[in-house]
Amino acid sequence: MLNHVIKQFGLQLRTMNEVDDSHSSTVYKCTLSEGENVYLKIPYTKIKFLRELEAYEILRGSVPIPELMDYWPGDEECPGAFLLSELKGKPLTSDAAPSVAFQVGVVHARMHTVLPPKELTGIKNEFPNWSSFIEQQFYSFAEDVKVILEERLYNQAIEKFQVMKKQLPNPDGPSFVHMDFRPGNIIVNGDQVSGIIDFESVRFGSTEIDFTKLYRDYLSL
Repeated sequence: MLNHVIKQFGLQLRTMNEVDDSHSSTVYKCTLSEGENVYLKIPYTKIKFLRELEAYEILRGSVPIPELMDYWPGDEECPGAFLLSELKGKPLTSDAAPSVAFQVGVVHARMHTVLPPKELTGIKNEFPNWSSFIEQQFYSFAEDVKVILEERLYNQAIEKFQVMKKQLPNPDGPSFVHMDFRPGNIIVNGDQVSGIIDFESVRFGSTEIDFTKLYRDYLSL
């Protein structure tokens, strides 16, 4: 399938290496024959492809993101693929300067000011039923870990969720929410934030959802 995708874009490659920290797509960093670095991205499912495709259109000009150089809508074997420009830099780390942390906040806030357009194709507006959406998301993941966790610990987690859910603030939105806003998806070049990547999970919803991974993996360290 990979060779098929490469042919669809007509790429002449010098090197190609798979990116490790990608959980919803297969991503390759490619050096073209003329020396330019690009990224070839193949989402795992069609809905992830459609979300990402629409996100590039919605965010263009509002938030720093890679350039969508080309895309292929896929076929029976492949859900689709993207050819993306390279954002200079590396993923955010906990030792970044305070000025970088401030920039992350600015970009984050700018993303949350993006409102849903009148028509959506791949991205859903979950805000009107946000409480139900959060519960559905939690219990879908709970099913995945039920076979791994000891029963007592699993039940404690369910009870804890029900308590914490009641403490959530009123939903704030509808806003464009990344749903996977973590250091690995925030690219930093020196003391500058180059941009945000990976939009397979995006929704329109309430802003607090985007602070969970950022706090866990960056702000609390």
